Amino acid sequence: MTDQKLKDFVRLHHIDLVRTVNYQKNKLKDIIYEKRLFNQLSCYHLTEVQYQEINRIITMRKKQLMIFEDLTIFEQRILCHSLPKTFDDISIATYQNLFGNEANKIMQELKRRKLNDQLKNYELKLQNYENLYQTEINIFESKLIQTSVNHQHIQADILMTLLKCYLSHYTNRLIRQIRYKEACVHVKLVRQQRRHLLSKQQIVDVYPQIIADVPKISLNRIQLDYLSKSGPNYIRSNQSSLHSYKHQEKHVQQEHKDIMNVITRYLIGDHHIPLTATIIREFSQQVEASLHQQYMIPLSYLNICRARKEFKLMKSIQHRLKKGNYILRETDKSGIFHIGNSVDYEKKVEAYRQKTGAYIELDSNPLWSVFDKVILLLNDLRSKKYILSWQLRR
Repeated sequence: MTDQKLKDFVRLHHIDLVRTVNYQKNKLKDIIYEKRLFNQLSCYHLTEVQYQEINRIITMRKKQLMIFEDLTIFEQRILCHSLPKTFDDISIATYQNLFGNEANKIMQELKRRKLNDQLKNYELKLQNYENLYQTEINIFESKLIQTSVNHQHIQADILMTLLKCYLSHYTNRLIRQIRYKEACVHVKLVRQQRRHLLSKQQIVDVYPQIIADVPKISLNRIQLDYLSKSGPNYIRSNQSSLHSYKHQEKHVQQEHKDIMNVITRYLIGDHHIPLTATIIREFSQQVEASLHQQYMIPLSYLNICRARKEFKLMKSIQHRLKKGNYILRETDKSGIFHIGNSVDYEKKVEAYRQKTGAYIELDSNPLWSVFDKVILLLNDLRSKKYILSWQLRR
């Protein structure tokens, strides 16, 4: 077991090294190709003013991508729960003295507004630079056409095509660098988050937090953070990989059967295509192949470990909630998880029924009495020959 894990560790490091080498190699190729494009532009004997205008356009694009890089890093900080210190520079004790129990909610709302303002500021700056960039290109193109004589219009079009190709390649190269840096920053932030998970400073998180309305919760910090981070709408990835091959095959066949029942009913009823048609058989084969690819394709080592870890964590949460007689439910307004005692929930439900009168608890199930009345009515209709035998059976 240890040897296998060591082999997997070496394999992952080898993959990371190959990825880094390929990135550096592609980066060098991009720079060489970019210089070749710029040399082709220089062959058109541009004036000093035109060179200055092109440099201004390039500088404008570079500034825009610098803002895009800052936005990308900021989004990674949001994703990794590692916001800048400016979002946590106010201690919770300051607001608790003024607002009491509402301090957490007020501070969280203030930080969310600040976060939204920061994101909108980035978006406005990006849009502003994009407008300036497009305006400068249009101005340069119009000046180039105006200064060209009739037989030079084709040459001006070729020059603009080369310029746009150069700018596009320059932009894509910088974006690839930003994405590579984004991946490196993500790994760094995840490590920092694990290192500072149990911080002594009492701060209010800007992210949605689970509400534990019990005096003593049996869940640890990792389990609570998982419930807060995932939320009610979270779907665990690669769940089918934890089951046996036989179970996966059975699930694929059931999914295929359900899909084909709906599709064939529609094709036969609305388009009058016979069930034995070739197109239905080919479609069925394609659907089955696609389902096999989605459910039964081999996963990477990291994805398998993540699926097993989340499954184990989920089972431990379920066990502790059941052992403590707690109920996990979604709140009505905020849409986050709430943990409460089952006895308290029953008391709240009873108080709500008495207060509103919206629900009445029945002593017995009335379904069977209704069913018997329907059967008697149908038999009476049949005896009076108001309906036929096949209608009664149906």
